[in-house]
Amino acid sequence: MQDDSGNVANIVMYVDYLCPFCGQFESTNAANIRTMVESGAATLEVHPIAILTNKSAGTQYSLRAANAAACVADLSADSFLDFHDLLFENQPEEGSTGLSNDDIKSLAEEAGVGSLSQVNSCIDETRFKSFVEDATTRALTQPVPNSDLQAITGTPTVLVNGKQYQGSLSDPSEFQAFVTQAASESFTESTATPTPTPTPAS
Repeated sequence: MQDDSGNVANIVMYVDYLCPFCGQFESTNAANIRTMVESGAATLEVHPIAILTNKSAGTQYSLRAANAAACVADLSADSFLDFHDLLFENQPEEGSTGLSNDDIKSLAEEAGVGSLSQVNSCIDETRFKSFVEDATTRALTQPVPNSDLQAITGTPTVLVNGKQYQGSLSDPSEFQAFVTQAASESFTESTATPTPTPTPAS
């Protein structure tokens, strides 16, 4: 959220596309987040991770969906947010077989990705499988950059200017207020008057 001083909120989200709580957060806040990003009031950084890979009846949907997101981000970055939103709008239930690769490719087409044939090949080849697995391991075992978190312990993990959101997943006004507050606090900290340092006499 941008305050009167022009400060911009940096929203960072760690999500698993099979995670029902991520789906709830997304359905509640996606429209507001998109508005903030498109107006320049916020930047958005999405980290798809696959912590529920074993929760889709053997199809590894969580990993395949995160791989597909990486394919779109790599080959058609302008379509990423649309694709990300569509994955949650069409989210399968945890424990189900999830969406097939053909289903996922249809969502990529619906999102208007460029280089569709390349994106489809990337999805079928699971080209970013190792990347997703490494990102997931890193998120679960290492300190989270630009925050006080020692590791990601669940999804969604949402940070605004390094501060973790732990409020309601179903109240858009609560997240909006958190974004405003986090942006305001960051602005206050960044504009604090520096303590004068005595200059040694030469």
